[in-house]
Amino acid sequence: MIENIPFSLVVLTSILTLLSGVMMTYAFVRGHHRTQQRAHMFALALLGWSIFQATLALNRWYMDIKTGTGHLLFPIIFSSVLILLLALTPRGSRFLRALRPSWLYSLQYLRILVASMFYILATWKQTPWEMTFYGMNFDIAFGVLALVCMPIFPKKKSKYKLAFSIFNFVGIASIVWQYILVLGSVPSDSQWLGLTQPNYAATHFPYGWIITVVLPLILASNVALLVQNLTHHEKPIL
Repeated sequence: MIENIPFSLVVLTSILTLLSGVMMTYAFVRGHHRTQQRAHMFALALLGWSIFQATLALNRWYMDIKTGTGHLLFPIIFSSVLILLLALTPRGSRFLRALRPSWLYSLQYLRILVASMFYILATWKQTPWEMTFYGMNFDIAFGVLALVCMPIFPKKKSKYKLAFSIFNFVGIASIVWQYILVLGSVPSDSQWLGLTQPNYAATHFPYGWIITVVLPLILASNVALLVQNLTHHEKPIL
């Protein structure tokens, strides 16, 4: 863990990670009866992944300057490929359609909390200002938009199908952009962003959970909502 910063940030990051996991688990619990049966499997898998990422961070695996970016690519690519496989395969897309859309949509609100954490970490010089809304990360605007559109999405998504698809495409692009900012700002030989204030938080426990757990779950929610919107006429039978 990073020294000389408030322990409250550790607690806040842990709560944010737990909250994202609970929200996604409830998308299983409140979804189709088949996903309800698999909610405990998802919760255990997510817990195992979180513990695995914490172990890597605590063992300084992400702190290797020579391969720091390469190491951090592992959780980003692994989670992204897994989400992509679910979206593009018939069985995977049926699985995503079975999840509860209202709980998937609620994950979009966490963008505001993530942006707030990046801002707080930047004030403690653990994240570059480019990762905040004062720099090159405007994801907080998308989180606010999700709140504003709550009466419309996802309850009336069939009426606003095109708008809802654009909403999710932009949400996916915003997460990808944050990944690019993170990879460019972590201390490494290939660092090109935040040279005077590197992204130490991304390589340390528990702040790395934002990159390896929270953002992938938000990304998964966007992909699942997009699949549901584009194939809403099909039955979510697994």
